[in-house]
Amino acid sequence: MFTPMSSLVLISFVGLANAAVVNFDCTRIPETCNNMCFASNRLVYFEQHYDSNTGNKDGRRQAAGCLPNPNRCNSNPPAAGRTTCDEYPFASTHGTGNGGWFSNTGATTRCVSTTECNSQGGSLSAFYQSFGRVDQTPVDVTVSGFSAQVAPFCNNAGMASDGQFATGGQPPNRREDEDEFGTGVEPPNRKRRNTGERFVYLTSTNRTILSLTGPLDMGSEIFVPNHNWESNLKVRALLEKRQDTDNDVCSGTSRQAAAASMLTTEELGSTEKIVQRI
Repeated sequence: MFTPMSSLVLISFVGLANAAVVNFDCTRIPETCNNMCFASNRLVYFEQHYDSNTGNKDGRRQAAGCLPNPNRCNSNPPAAGRTTCDEYPFASTHGTGNGGWFSNTGATTRCVSTTECNSQGGSLSAFYQSFGRVDQTPVDVTVSGFSAQVAPFCNNAGMASDGQFATGGQPPNRREDEDEFGTGVEPPNRKRRNTGERFVYLTSTNRTILSLTGPLDMGSEIFVPNHNWESNLKVRALLEKRQDTDNDVCSGTSRQAAAASMLTTEELGSTEKIVQRI
């Protein structure tokens, strides 16, 4: 049966309508949270979409200024131990065009510790596996555990830069299509946090979260990574033996992705629901 192109486009849009939402605990990654929140507070980035082609990450890292090595973080760290370049939006989400986050400015970067970078990479690996690593899945980001002392750029949206942030250049295209699906039809308006309004919510476990990517619906499910999933006996041997060649540890390595694929969603994390806006 013949299906009009407009129907095909509608089906594609519906398939991408529901974003996957992740939460990061800022008590574990305070400087990484500072980077995500400061970037969000700039009000310049469109919605992120997961890119299943991991070969695209290096180009985004290079555009951000995190590659090649040495970069500004390992050659002149702002503090002892903060030698890893972290970028937001994530290098594992796509950039210019195709509904991606690029909007006339490059990624925001900050120097963080390797420990924080590995923690965020583990969380993202678990998160991406939780939705089956489906290409083009919209990604929403939330943070929790912030305060005036912990990740203060999340606590105070108007906080002036401390001089430790940098902005990269234009990232490479997700692919060469002029529109999101190669249909010749423009995609719908891209979700974007474009006002100073803060979107703070309470979840079903009484967790207070801040959405960095715009408003979330009541009942939205939030994936909270299990920070100990890499200690699971099912994956420990793989994680200990396999060597990574990835240049982007902060958004998850191939080793972490392979390990996450061996576990259930319940082993990788838990799901909470938004019950109230604060």
